Amino acid sequence: MTPDPKIPGYRIEKELGKGGMADVYLAVQENLERPVAIKVLLPALFRDDSFAHRFVREARTAASFKHPHILEIYDIGQDEHSHYIVMEYLPGGSLAGLIESGPLQPENALAIFSAIASALDYAHGEGFIHRDVKPDNILFRKDGTPVLCDFGIARAVGSATRLTKTGMSVGTPHYMSPEQARGKKLDGRSDIYSLGVVFYEMLTGKVPFEAEDSVAVAIAHVQDPVPGLPGHLAKYQPLVDKLLAKDPDQRPQTGKEVADLAGNLPAAEPEKSAAAESSHIESQAPSAPPPGRETRLVEEPDFQDLPPKRRAPAAPSSLGIEWVKMEAGEFSMGSNDGASDEQPVHRVYLDTYYISKYEVTFDQYDAFCNETGRSRPSDEGWGRGSRPVINVSWDDAVAFCRWLSKKTGKTVRLPTEAEWEKAAKGGNNSRGYTYSGSNNVDAVAWYSGNAGGRTDPVGQKSANELGIHDMSGNVWEWCADWYNKNYYSRSPARNPAGPSSGSRRVFRGGCWILFASFCRSAYRDSGPPSLRLDSLGFRAVMEP
Repeated sequence: MTPDPKIPGYRIEKELGKGGMADVYLAVQENLERPVAIKVLLPALFRDDSFAHRFVREARTAASFKHPHILEIYDIGQDEHSHYIVMEYLPGGSLAGLIESGPLQPENALAIFSAIASALDYAHGEGFIHRDVKPDNILFRKDGTPVLCDFGIARAVGSATRLTKTGMSVGTPHYMSPEQARGKKLDGRSDIYSLGVVFYEMLTGKVPFEAEDSVAVAIAHVQDPVPGLPGHLAKYQPLVDKLLAKDPDQRPQTGKEVADLAGNLPAAEPEKSAAAESSHIESQAPSAPPPGRETRLVEEPDFQDLPPKRRAPAAPSSLGIEWVKMEAGEFSMGSNDGASDEQPVHRVYLDTYYISKYEVTFDQYDAFCNETGRSRPSDEGWGRGSRPVINVSWDDAVAFCRWLSKKTGKTVRLPTEAEWEKAAKGGNNSRGYTYSGSNNVDAVAWYSGNAGGRTDPVGQKSANELGIHDMSGNVWEWCADWYNKNYYSRSPARNPAGPSSGSRRVFRGGCWILFASFCRSAYRDSGPPSLRLDSLGFRAVMEP
């Protein structure tokens, strides 16, 4: 039996697992007394003269990543026998473990898929290709958040010519893209193909191509047609076909495009018995609160507990919008715990403004359409009324605000990013919550874990410190600003209004189809102004 490694500053608790390139241990970082995972690379990697420099370089790059769905690396180093990586400990198990229990519910599969697509989009933007996207490399935090792992190792080993020629192959045959199986030059679209295989496996419980040996599997990826999904999953076939296209040019070209396509596929599914539903949920997330179950607040008694059944919406009437006054003052914008485009945290001063208490509803938007002759957007069959309007572009939202300005004699517009985030964080009354009004996402947001595969009427979840509802979850909300991931580092400290130009407009707040991490008040996303999704709406700002 090989003794546990001795790594200064860390106390090894137990072995977590063995892999083709490393052994993994649970340890305690002694100076902080925090649990960590330590991956100790195998001697074959250590002995390669060219590997050490490459490993350190690539691991340092991966350690610089800051994204909610990419594993955080704390330290890298070496002892007398091997290299090691110290990283965050993820106690929620792996996606591979979930799939062993059977296919996932489509809405949960779609949420995991979208989260990992977001991680790949970020990494590809940083010039990194993963090369080994598979269920074993997707782990879960305690709260159920999916996290993509092993960027540094895949990149470093993939560049080591001598290692790969001697059997230290990168990539797993069942998840390899056709170009990867043929040994051709790779780009981010290869990772997108692999993610498509993972998505197919989440939906069906099996990989799309199986054969007697790895060579036959590789040939199937290159030559065989994409298999059809079962009838009850037919709505996902067009997405699977795009992801698993043999020609990279026919696939989605970026992770962002993947997420946008997924956002156009509502994850409704056939009803199941309560017993079957409960059993399946518990098998998927043993270490996290079961998705779809309301969680009562214990530490925040100022919020009203939610009863088991959904309440009638406390929605604004179709005759007008309710406004909440945002007093002038400073607030801390951004998050040091989020993605790199949420940093640095900086103080921003905003003049007084008013923001709508709720997202703009179908009732309100339909009144605009009826008066102006504009086409009414689809409600996807979920109902209109007090549900937030969806399937509206940035341009549609701006047109609504202009119409409302003429009717009210006030200047009505979309909020800037700063105005949106200040309102979401509770303004001058902020208590520093992760989500808008709470650290308990179930109390304030409809997201993939509880929304049931569609939007909900506004005002059902608890309000934040200012009495504003649904700034976390339900639907994404368009903001006025153009997106620039580095804008925070050079934005004005007073009334910032975003870059002067760009190709994508910002939207904020997360939505019904994605994980809780997207609902954080500091999370940023974006899309072309013409984008229309069933998860995308808006709220308005009125100037004094």
